[in-house]
Formats: sequence, C-alpha cells, structure tokens
Amino acid sequence: MMHKVRKLIPIATVNCALAAACFMPSHAMVYRVDFRAQTPPGGAPVSDFDVSVTYRADSILSPISEILDIDMTFGSTTFTLAEVGVLDLAGTGEYGVGGLVAGVSAVSFSEPDFRFRWVPRAGSSTAPAVLTYSTIPFGTSGIWSSTGTATVSVVPEPSAGVLMGAGLLAGCLFGSRRLRASA
Repeated sequence: MMHKVRKLIPIATVNCALAAACFMPSHAMVYRVDFRAQTPPGGAPVSDFDVSVTYRADSILSPISEILDIDMTFGSTTFTLAEVGVLDLAGTGEYGVGGLVAGVSAVSFSEPDFRFRWVPRAGSSTAPAVLTYSTIPFGTSGIWSSTGTATVSVVPEPSAGVLMGAGLLAGCLFGSRRLRASA
C-alpha cells in the first residue's frame, strides 16, 4: 500500500501546481464595475438607472486595456459596445468610459451621450464614481450628473476552471493507469 502512495505523490504535486497556476493571473484580469445612477436633486427627465461595464486590465489599479461589455440604458437610449470608448485619464488614478458622440471625454448637448468615471482602490470593492449624461431626446435638454459609489469586482474566467479540471482529470487517469500497471 505504501508503495502505491509513494507513486501518487508526484502526480498529486503536479496537479496542485497546475491548479495553483490556473488561479495566478499571468495575463490581464476581467473586472466589472456596477453603478446605480440616481436622479440628481432638481430632477432629470429620466428615472434612476443602472450602469454596468465589464473590462480587461492588468490589475484593478491599471488602465483599461479593453472594454468587453456595457449594459446601460436611460430613457429609450441603449448604448452598445461600438458606441463606447475608454477615457484617457492617465496619471489621475481615475478610470472610465464614455460615449463616442462628442468624443470619449466630452458629453454632447445635441444627442444622448455619457461619460462614466470611477476611482478604484486597492483592496476595496467600492469606488467613488461619477456619471455625467445628456438627456436631449426627452424634451428637457441638459447635462446631468450622478455621483455615488460603484462596486468593482473581479470576473472569474471559465477557462481557469476548465484548465484545472482537465489537469486533475489527466492526473487521475494517469495515476490509475500507473497503479494498475504496478499491481
């Protein structure tokens, strides 16, 4: 019996190393920031709405390398990925996205548009955030702003789990064959 256990130790060690490697970020991580835009004092012609942005970055404090998804609808306007760009806020500690109507860093007075910024903090899942948006098609023109706290979270990538499962399965199959061969 002890002989069989000794043969399994190297296999178990390899499996543990594979599992650990799967969860170590060797590439950009995927993050999601969620924000509830509330009607500002004095009212805006749209009610409260949610904003969700999924993006890729090297760390929570690194610049956005790619926007993966946006979920934002106010009034009858829904923004798609093709209508959004990354704000260039290098050196400010802020990160953000914006609509492309007036350029990513500006908000249009003539069409529905937005700019969303947040300040992530290391070790925290919350970030101060500001959403500035225009409500032109709703009859009341104006640029509105909603300030509050956004939630920033890491999105687990399914490939890590698949890789770990494949490593464990391969280790079990290889180990059982070695045990049968030595018995």
